[in-house]
Formats: sequence, structure tokens, C-alpha cells
Amino acid sequence: MVRERDGRFAVIVADGAVLLERRPPTGIWGGLLSLPELPEDADTAPWVATRFGLRVRKVERLAGFRHVFTHFTLNLQPELVDVATPGACNEATLLWQALDRLDEAALPAPVRKLLLQLTQRDLLAGAD
Repeated sequence: MVRERDGRFAVIVADGAVLLERRPPTGIWGGLLSLPELPEDADTAPWVATRFGLRVRKVERLAGFRHVFTHFTLNLQPELVDVATPGACNEATLLWQALDRLDEAALPAPVRKLLLQLTQRDLLAGAD
């Protein structure tokens, strides 16, 4: 039986860029840039405001999807978070990545696919 895990991820966007966070060197997607993972019970807007010092304008729950690893299945629930302006990255693990330059970022395949789908459908274009 394949184990299943759930993960909530924040797609934080401002001015044509998305906020990415470097994953720890070990574990799922070790060392890659990814979307910030939301705590299971967090209220998205206050969590983003407190964690990153950003002013949230809007939060929209996006369609969830699954990604299968060799030893478990990850159910991803992304939430689009529109913020007023990109904040300063005071942590070495944070990076604002231009949405039109995603090919330059070391992203896990499902995160890259999600961001490309959102940009192609213009869901991120209006969120800046």
C-alpha cells in the first residue's frame, strides 16, 4: 500500500514574480527551490503576512493535484496569494523569481508544471 501525504503550498506572487524557498538539503525535493509550504492548520493570509512581512491582497484556493513518488503519493493543495509588492528577502533561503524566467530556477517538476500552467492561463498575470 502506497502512503499518502498532504501538503499545502503558497503561490505568493507580486509584480510578475513568485516567491520561492530553498528546501532543506535532505528530504523531499532536497536543495531545490519550491513554493513555501503552509502549515496544515494555518490561515493563509495572516501566516504569509507574519512569516514574510508581506501585505496580502487576495488568497485563492487553486485546484489540487497529486504527485507520485516511489514510496508515497503527495496530494498538493496550492493557494494563490496576491501580495501588494515583493518584500525584501531577508533570508538566504528566499528568492523572488521572475515568472517569465522560470526556466532558470531549479524547481521540482510538479512545482514547475503548476507555475507554467498558471502563467499560460494568465492566472498569475492579473495578480501583480
